[in-house]
Amino acid sequence: MLCESWQDAILRCQDLAATERLALDAHLVQCPECREYHAQALRLDTELTAAFTGVHLSPGAVAEVTRRAPSATPALGPSLLPEVLDFVGGASAAAALGAAALWFYPALPSAVAVAVPATFLVLAAAFIAGSAFADLKS
Repeated sequence: MLCESWQDAILRCQDLAATERLALDAHLVQCPECREYHAQALRLDTELTAAFTGVHLSPGAVAEVTRRAPSATPALGPSLLPEVLDFVGGASAAAALGAAALWFYPALPSAVAVAVPATFLVLAAAFIAGSAFADLKS
């Protein structure tokens, strides 16, 4: 199995400092998989160099490629939209339950009619907070 910790060093072996190159050479002596990977990388480098020898891009072509290449954009933070939508859905469900309670039980005291949807709103908010916390941890 190829040693993942050495893959990068193998690919940039031409640019390694002397101490890093000595460590890589010592590893290649001991590891046949890495030795084969190194040989393949050298063959590929030789073939690509031979295939593209004499190919030169004009400064205008380089500038055009640079202009067309997408620039790196900073990573966006987590969106609050899913949490807002969860809250709206929970509030809608609580309001529907409250309306159903008033519809089917018009004789209910108004305190109970308010307490049932309020309880569901509190539970929905707790669920949303918990899921948001779990999303931030992952």
